[in-house]
Amino acid sequence: MYIYDPEFDREDYRKTFGETGDARKAMKEFPEYLTFERSLLGYIIRENTYKDAFSVFPRYLSMFFIHAYQSYIFNRILSERMKLTGSMYKVLGGDILYPVDRYFNPDRNQMIRASSYNIEKLNRLSMENRIRPAIPLIGYDTELSSGLEGDIEKKIMEDEEINKKDFNLSSDRRMGSSGDYRIISVLPVDFKIIGKNKIKFSLGKGVYATSLLREFIKGNLN
Repeated sequence: MYIYDPEFDREDYRKTFGETGDARKAMKEFPEYLTFERSLLGYIIRENTYKDAFSVFPRYLSMFFIHAYQSYIFNRILSERMKLTGSMYKVLGGDILYPVDRYFNPDRNQMIRASSYNIEKLNRLSMENRIRPAIPLIGYDTELSSGLEGDIEKKIMEDEEINKKDFNLSSDRRMGSSGDYRIISVLPVDFKIIGKNKIKFSLGKGVYATSLLREFIKGNLN
């Protein structure tokens, strides 16, 4: 997919490789400035396999693909959760949660587990925007949720045919990922509409303004 993606790529040399899989021919046709693509092709030619081909990349680029896949799994889990609950606030038994500050930055030193004993209080705190449920970014050291949320996580992992150990790559330790957690929703702070076509707001760390704007567009705001 890195060398040729049929959904986006239009260059003839990429299409030819996608159709034939001929790495030697592609090496002659791919421009010199496509350094990373040519590195992949060189590996495929030398080793006669696609396996471990990403090992030719610098670690930061290799990890980009790992993190993108973790985010994809996160989004699948969140979508399934939303189908069942219809809420970004609702706390489920077995959830992992974190306290959040005004900008929805989670306090990672205070992981909370939802249970029948505290779920009523946690739901109230979530509605007050003082805590948020979190979903794991699956890695080899990830502690999965329990209860309904845990069932969703396990179902998506089964659908993807993966397990936590898959993120601990014995062939290339540089590409291993222990995993992390990400809260399921945030709100913009100090949101203002300025004139006809300007908005102003603040977001917490690691939250992208483009994601927020996409939600506005999906909402068909005039």
